[in-house]
Amino acid sequence: MDKEVIETLKIYLEQCGIYSANTDENEIDRRCNGKKYGLNDHVRAMVYSMLSNQKVWSTVVPKLPQIDLLFFNYDVDKIKEKPGKYFSDGIFSLSCGNRSTAAQMKVLHDNIAVFEKIIKEYDSLDGFVTSAPAYKIVDLISSYNSPYKLKQLGIPLAWEYLRNVGIDGAKPDTHLKRFMGVGRMGVSRSNEATEKEVYDEVERLASETGYRKLVIDYLIWLYCADGYGEICTASPHCDRCVIKQYCNRLIETSPKVTPTIQKESALPLWRKATPQKKNGTAYNKLKMLKKDIRAGLIAYMATKDPGKSESTYKMYVSDSNYLINNGAEDEYIRFMRSDNDMPEIKELIKNILIEHRGSEKVTDGGLYYYEKLSWQREYVKSLGGIDSLLRGY
Repeated sequence: MDKEVIETLKIYLEQCGIYSANTDENEIDRRCNGKKYGLNDHVRAMVYSMLSNQKVWSTVVPKLPQIDLLFFNYDVDKIKEKPGKYFSDGIFSLSCGNRSTAAQMKVLHDNIAVFEKIIKEYDSLDGFVTSAPAYKIVDLISSYNSPYKLKQLGIPLAWEYLRNVGIDGAKPDTHLKRFMGVGRMGVSRSNEATEKEVYDEVERLASETGYRKLVIDYLIWLYCADGYGEICTASPHCDRCVIKQYCNRLIETSPKVTPTIQKESALPLWRKATPQKKNGTAYNKLKMLKKDIRAGLIAYMATKDPGKSESTYKMYVSDSNYLINNGAEDEYIRFMRSDNDMPEIKELIKNILIEHRGSEKVTDGGLYYYEKLSWQREYVKSLGGIDSLLRGY
């Protein structure tokens, strides 16, 4: 991406009165000027990051003073006296809830316990978040197998939390991934850039422009987000775009819809992306692989969650094959090849669950199945990796 894209966005957003130094930038300034962030500051930062999940942030900002009061200005002792439902009910009463709010507040006490554990080991939370590069800290608090995992915080929300306590970095959310995709700025060859592609590009742009990584992230986010720039959205407003000369997007002028397309459009997104292939070669190979690694995988599941019954571990193995069992062999293989957290796979699992069960019964967004799939990936990699195993069939 040309650095002029960032300069042009900054000028445009300033002229429109949309861009000014935001709270995160101020937090980075405060940390640079010597501010120390205590436990209450870190709890606030975590809560704010949770509130930003799949929510138009401009609707939350006016309610933040009330949110602070709801959480007793992040007095941890007072927070511990209330159940998670107290906070989720309060958030929804302020119209600031999202579809993960109940699950987020349910684990609030667990995450505070993780914070307290970190303080014992690192003397302070600030000592922890500055003990390694930001992307490594993000991995520590977002990875399922990490002792410092903060529940309900994936990679994007982990970045948001760190920025809320003054750590510079870019959050690889939907806006940035789409903006850098092949059909927009062309950083990636895919429709959405990967998290690593976003990290690397923002790092490069920060070096070339002299801006903080957070500023580059914020400028792109403002240009795309509802309630702010609203230009490079999911359905972009290319007629108002000030950087179209840098963009790869082709504008369709005759969007005729055929009956076949109408039929496909009625399908759930995951069905369109992943047609059933029960009789295909890939499925047959995976079916044999499932059978051959089952015994070892059961034993491995027991090391991940000790103390459960054998029937529980067998259930874990079955649930770790959820993608294969629902016709998503390609996505399963892609996940097995990756070393990274993959939010798009979480979203796929959630969409399948919603189609089968209804949204009201999918309370954890499919995270249980994603965790078991991740455990299977660890085991498969210990055997040499998915490609090596499939070559044996």
